[in-house]
Amino acid sequence: MTTNIRNFVSASAIAALATLSFLAAPTFAAAEPGYSHDANLYIPQPAWMSTLPDSMKMSYMSLPGTHDSMARFGGDSVQTQVMDLQTQLMAGIRVLDIRILFEANTFDLCRGIIPQPGNFDTVMQTVSNFLQQYPRETVFMRIKDETNGLLNTMTFEEVFSVYHSRYSYVFWNNTHPESKAGPVNPTLGELRGKVVVLQDFTASQSYGLAYNSLNAQDNYNLTTNWDLYNKWTNVKDQLALANLVGQLCLPGISCMTLLPGNENKLYINYLSGATGVFPYFVASGKSDPSTSGPLLPTGKTTPGWNSWPDFPRTNCLGSLCTIAFEGTNNLTFNWLAAGGKKRVGIIMADFPGIGLISQVIALNRNAGAGF
Repeated sequence: MTTNIRNFVSASAIAALATLSFLAAPTFAAAEPGYSHDANLYIPQPAWMSTLPDSMKMSYMSLPGTHDSMARFGGDSVQTQVMDLQTQLMAGIRVLDIRILFEANTFDLCRGIIPQPGNFDTVMQTVSNFLQQYPRETVFMRIKDETNGLLNTMTFEEVFSVYHSRYSYVFWNNTHPESKAGPVNPTLGELRGKVVVLQDFTASQSYGLAYNSLNAQDNYNLTTNWDLYNKWTNVKDQLALANLVGQLCLPGISCMTLLPGNENKLYINYLSGATGVFPYFVASGKSDPSTSGPLLPTGKTTPGWNSWPDFPRTNCLGSLCTIAFEGTNNLTFNWLAAGGKKRVGIIMADFPGIGLISQVIALNRNAGAGF
């Protein structure tokens, strides 16, 4: 099992973690690598995009993101993040999922029907200040309309256009002529210092990139805890699909091209899930939300149960082991840590740990200006 901590990391571990960059493969011996429920348990990596080449296409990048980025309140059934927005950005998060509660012609924030503190101005001020400080970074922002229809006399687009004008200095404008015919694949050089809207609302024009142009895995509907392995299978299949780029060369076998043109597709993969389970459980597999909480037993044992091979076997007595749940965050971390990966696209997580964020960032050293 993974060694866990709750409210601290040892001084030696912090020193080791602080030396990491996207150019070095990360190791996380003393910390929960994929999952964290501690708001201040992160390592600063605010400028990791700065040394990537300007010619690097968006589709070549592997980007850590947060699902329901602003949902920090409301209890275990609602909360998806502990880090505030500024901390997320400083920790290396570059894709945000902003849910807009649109009522009375204003853009408030929400998680489903549950309001969250702040508003869209709060978000844009934080992000624009960050990009002014780190102008070689870029932030991708899914903006989703969660309209409830109360007291609105304007359309969502009409109100958004006001914000778009207010923050015109930071929003990226999609001027690609091919954008009307299909998805575009901008370079990092075009995007530096900008907020790139992943447009998930109805509008008469493009304000960024169409969210529905991304190849998405977002199976969030888990009705019981025992749906978790199926969710992980969905995540793993999408990880593998995004990684199929360039050529595969095996000893004694000539190289073969995998999915020609696949390298230009944009992928997004949600590790999150809810409905009949707690978001923290899907992310961690734990019996409580704390970073150091124990993994929840599935009620299955070996050798009688041979399924769920990626879930850990614990408390073994000979061949008799308890099969424990494991969260999608750590399972994804383990998949990445096994090595040999080129790209995962956008990874959207609840309660991401420092290891998961840094492993995703580290993949960019393999991509460079292409595959």
